[in-house]
Amino acid sequence: APGLTAFTAGTGALVAGFHPTVNGTVKAVIPGPATGTVYVGGEFTTIDGHVTKLALIDAATGSIVNGWTTLTFDGDVSSLARSGDNLFVGGYFNKVGGQTRRGLAVVNATTGALTSYSVPTFSGHHNYGVNCNPSTQSCASGPTGIKAMAVSPDDNRLVAIGNFTSVAATSRDQIAMLDLGSDAAIVDPSW
Repeated sequence: APGLTAFTAGTGALVAGFHPTVNGTVKAVIPGPATGTVYVGGEFTTIDGHVTKLALIDAATGSIVNGWTTLTFDGDVSSLARSGDNLFVGGYFNKVGGQTRRGLAVVNATTGALTSYSVPTFSGHHNYGVNCNPSTQSCASGPTGIKAMAVSPDDNRLVAIGNFTSVAATSRDQIAMLDLGSDAAIVDPSW
């Protein structure tokens, strides 16, 4: 399928029944909460006719898993990381499901519903107007947000990189470490 293809792990053969309809670039794929499922996120605007940039799909068919909530994003999803029941979604967005989430959102890992887990705001352009004066030179002006992230093996920390200069109004130029609590992620003050 354009944008997304599945191979059998042991043989490398294409999975014949895998036919998702994705209308753009997939940027992130990680294992889902159950065997035979994967999360996909990216620049696409629809998957199997659902308007979203994030889905949990069946790895054999490519269909969205029954019961998955397809949230709208006003920008691209670039990175995914799971920690227990939380799926951290990073990217270049300001709103998810109509709620303000700048660069980082947390959805329920099984249902896809936006959670009340508190996350900091990622803001500021690293280059344009900060480290580069657009009135005197040509400056890159990409969107603000997270390009990539990972959760530590003990599920206590998340490290994110991207185009930002502050996280929760704390100076963090292009990289930040967050401490993951039971209901909130906060900027690690000592890192």
